[in-house]
Amino acid sequence: MVQPASIPQQVVSQPSFPDLQAEIDRISNAAPLFITKRDEELHAWLNDQRDSKTSGIILAPQRSGVSESCQYYRLQYVRYKGSVLLLPASIAYLRIPSDCTQYQLFVELLNALHRNLKMGRLSDLRKRSRATLKEYGVKLIIVDDAHYLKLKALRELVQIHELLKIPVILLGTKDLYEQLRSDWKQVHNSFLAFYQFPAMTYEQTGSVVDQWLTQFLQWQEESDLLYEDVLKQLHEKTSGLTGPLYDTLQKIAVRALKKGLFKLDEETTLEVLNQQLKANVGSDNG
Repeated sequence: MVQPASIPQQVVSQPSFPDLQAEIDRISNAAPLFITKRDEELHAWLNDQRDSKTSGIILAPQRSGVSESCQYYRLQYVRYKGSVLLLPASIAYLRIPSDCTQYQLFVELLNALHRNLKMGRLSDLRKRSRATLKEYGVKLIIVDDAHYLKLKALRELVQIHELLKIPVILLGTKDLYEQLRSDWKQVHNSFLAFYQFPAMTYEQTGSVVDQWLTQFLQWQEESDLLYEDVLKQLHEKTSGLTGPLYDTLQKIAVRALKKGLFKLDEETTLEVLNQQLKANVGSDNG
């Protein structure tokens, strides 16, 4: 009796990484930022606010990339020697915790400026914060998640602008605008300058994907992500928002590695896209 020929097992080509898990960790933990025209336009607006000493607000959808863009902007104007912040430090960026009181505001401000005094009475923190702003040569304060501010904390920022002539930029979602119109009507007139940070266009999404592939991922095999039909689906599913885009790219790359692939192929990309919801460009929360 003729024995059936043995069926050869499919040989899966493994990526040439010395440590596959290390590559997965690198992809999953990294937070690259690639600048597009929308970032450059935002930074130009921030320059205008700084130079004119005018406070204002920036509205953007959740995870639009505006927070990262503002932090990138700050890093163009501050320098470090090791972990030491060098003076002058003309841009201060701070992210506000939920239900932020006056006390918490000054603690976050001092943290942002690497100042050690973070305890004491409210009056002490207020005095130290104002003195530090002057000493450090701060020209602009960007307050992220500003919709979490309590009204009294917001009034402290208004006073900083009025007394020290340092403009304050409030950054948040549509909730922030609604608060200024209703709960914060007393300070509405201090934040009349307005900027809407948009989602990325299809072309900008393509530019970011291209940079992510070539400058960050740096795999040798050519990716399918830049094929027009694939990129179009990727852009539509992530709605031009940086956060969902990076999450999706990471997931596609990790899934490809687990398949033994060394490229981001169309099949794996569509698998991931078909298993996730479309990102929401509405601005109903932080």
